[in-house]
Amino acid sequence: MKRKVSIILISILAFIGLSSCTPEQMQVWNSLRPVQQQQVISALNPAGSHRELGKAMAMEAGYSEKEFNCLDNVINRESAWFIVANKGGSSAFGIPQALAMHSETTTAIWRSSPTLQIEWLFNYSLSRYGSFCKAWNFKRSSGWY
Repeated sequence: MKRKVSIILISILAFIGLSSCTPEQMQVWNSLRPVQQQQVISALNPAGSHRELGKAMAMEAGYSEKEFNCLDNVINRESAWFIVANKGGSSAFGIPQALAMHSETTTAIWRSSPTLQIEWLFNYSLSRYGSFCKAWNFKRSSGWY
């Protein structure tokens, strides 16, 4: 029962940003399988969600389902696909949790556009890691990406 309550609380906190979670709540979130995390996120995000947009953009750009799943794993742990997610104590913002040091990520248009954020995410992940799965492998080993 306690775990179910924690998951419900995390769901609510995910809606306002995972940074609002306590370390214990983040531990519960991180203990969920990606499929379970996505179920929580889907319950909060209606059809046509940012995740679905990201998947459509990835498929249109020619990325495989496997590559998208790697990216999905990264983003589920970073922002849960919420456009305004911001980790506490950081300048990271949006779906990709982009740092404010990237000047294009500080504009009002970028901050309100899931499409621009996802495009930025693709460019960042590919230029820094070479593939979405390499980004996921780095995130798993380091805890950040």
